[in-house]
Amino acid sequence: MNKKGCEPIPVVLPPIEEQEKIIINIKSISSRITSEKSFLMKLEKQKSGLMHDLLTGKVPVTVDAAAPEAAHV
Repeated sequence: MNKKGCEPIPVVLPPIEEQEKIIINIKSISSRITSEKSFLMKLEKQKSGLMHDLLTGKVPVTVDAAAPEAAHV
């Protein structure tokens, strides 16, 4: 390959202040994602525990006659 094919490509960058705002937003969003993932894991563990309790008979299941659509699910 010759040097003509390796010329630098100009790239336009936003001002440093805008770059810093972008970094702050990304960190905030990343933190929120981590928090939401943690909450999701907690809910999944809770669901698993509740399902285990229902399937093993530890918690009795009652059918409410006032909600017939629940019986079809």
